[in-house]
Amino acid sequence: MHALWDGSQIRRCTTKGRGCGFAQLGVAVCPHDGSVSEADYHTIVQELIDAVDRDARPLYDHVLSRVATLVDHHRFEDAALVRDRWDSLSRAITSRRARKSLEAAGRIDAVGPDGVRVVIDRGRLVAASPAGGQMPLLPLSDSTETLSTVTMADIEEAMLVWQWLSGEGVQVVDVAGTLACPPVRVPTLAIAGRRGVAPTPNGGDGD
Repeated sequence: MHALWDGSQIRRCTTKGRGCGFAQLGVAVCPHDGSVSEADYHTIVQELIDAVDRDARPLYDHVLSRVATLVDHHRFEDAALVRDRWDSLSRAITSRRARKSLEAAGRIDAVGPDGVRVVIDRGRLVAASPAGGQMPLLPLSDSTETLSTVTMADIEEAMLVWQWLSGEGVQVVDVAGTLACPPVRVPTLAIAGRRGVAPTPNGGDGD
């Protein structure tokens, strides 16, 4: 949540009818005091949604600017805190993208570099057979169906499955739905000692 605040102007207050300190400091807008129109605030919210769903670079640019300012003022601990919050958010966005991509794909039939064949259903590993082995019969799967409940174990499993699918030598044989993810990776951020900040060019999720 704090990383989202670092990267956007979305409101931070909940008090209606008066301005808030965050707006006075210029780090957020305050729709409650009438200083921003409903249309303008809708744009801010939509930009945040788009950053999470498609391209996180606008969020990242705001965070990078904030970290650079803190470093320039020799507030290195604060800069490291903002960087760590961004790292947490970038991992969460990457995990969310992977899970949503696997859910949209439905059932995936893939073969690993060692010949092991696996069947994945909306991010869950449902069957596997060794090279040359017989895959067990499986019930039909509705790729348009949304999982009713998603647990932390489901999220962790989806990330492991996604990493395996993104590995070298893995062949996707068949996909029931659509297997895709945003083409722009989620950037990561590094503080270069006490002299500046720099992006990590190859950070983020796989293509």
